[in-house]
Amino acid sequence: MNKTLKKTLSIILSILMIVTSVPFAFAAEGDEASFTPVGGEAVSFATVEEAIAEAQKAENEGGVVTLLKDIELGGYMVNDYIYILGGKFTLDLNGKSITSPCMAISIDEAEVDLIDEAGTSVIDGGESDAVVISDSVVNIYGGTYKGFNAISITGNSEVVVDGDSVRMENYNPNDYSGSSAIHVSEGIFTLKNGIVSTADEKLFLAYDGSVTNIEGGTVCSGVITAYGGEFTVSGGNFDYGVKIGNETIYKSFSEILADGYVFFNESGKFVYSEVSSLSEACIVTAHTHSLIKGKCVCGYECPHESFTDGKCLDCGVEGKVAIITMADEYSDSWNGAAIVIELLADGETKESATVTLDSEKETDTFFAFIKDDGTYIFKWTQGGYDEECSFTIDVDDETVYRCEDGSTLTDGKVFYATCEH
Repeated sequence: MNKTLKKTLSIILSILMIVTSVPFAFAAEGDEASFTPVGGEAVSFATVEEAIAEAQKAENEGGVVTLLKDIELGGYMVNDYIYILGGKFTLDLNGKSITSPCMAISIDEAEVDLIDEAGTSVIDGGESDAVVISDSVVNIYGGTYKGFNAISITGNSEVVVDGDSVRMENYNPNDYSGSSAIHVSEGIFTLKNGIVSTADEKLFLAYDGSVTNIEGGTVCSGVITAYGGEFTVSGGNFDYGVKIGNETIYKSFSEILADGYVFFNESGKFVYSEVSSLSEACIVTAHTHSLIKGKCVCGYECPHESFTDGKCLDCGVEGKVAIITMADEYSDSWNGAAIVIELLADGETKESATVTLDSEKETDTFFAFIKDDGTYIFKWTQGGYDEECSFTIDVDDETVYRCEDGSTLTDGKVFYATCEH
């Protein structure tokens, strides 16, 4: 053997000795998950249950379990879903899916963060729930959750959904009762970001002893049903067609909107909340009450009891609320036509507002404050198809002006005023 060959073999052997002396972990083909302790290296496990068991050890608190492959569960049997009892760790879904014909994940007496760095994970609970949470603290930052109930919450649980990519979806192919995207029997549920939708009917089911907070995110068309508990909305986007169920303890959206919040539509106009069904998409927005006779146009009433002739003696100016209800025969906007409202003082225009039906829908509503010490005039601005435009003006529940055909009005001329002159 020549010196060059000996030297080459010596180098190779040296490298092998160094490599084999350094401990490291790698995923064997078929491993379902890995566990990474805080500040440590990832170790792979044949099953996700084994990785979770490692995470549940006291010395491994705060570690991360990462899915390495899609998991299909048998379902229907007690051990055929992923059962998490205790522990404090993060479960990274890692773009993988967990599929079960009957419940996918059960979390009990644990603190778990569910994340999905890849943003493509789907947890499918089949004919049962995607995730059941009992007596646990769970933060959901990623993943799509689908099932009879997307998530079901019970016991002394606190659950927060807060992620752009999070979706909560329910479906009910067998038409069983009790299906919803978010099912809150007990505990606290908070939506900060994410999407809640339903392929069945119900978005939320809430019961006595539960607290549901909608602080952000998007609520798609469907029904909110609260048989009991507290349900509060202080943020988020609500699609056209969101309804409050007939059997709920709440009768209108004004009862679940938090104090200081109202609905505005996508055009930035106030939307009346004394309804149980939304006829347009709405954005929940912070709002400062402007009280007239102790009541705001949003439906809020002051807490005082010192009323005389319907006027609160402690707050608010004296005046009325004018409600302008607009319609278009072909539901294609007013095509430039509008109502201009002007407040006159000392012969000059102090304030003005332009009201029009500017979106492709059949009707729209505008609310205006009419103070008793002001004179308000209403003018018509001509558009392209005035004959299609109609509207009514109601003040204090009385119709004071009705127009069935906008072409009968003169461009730029006053057609109604709040004074008698």
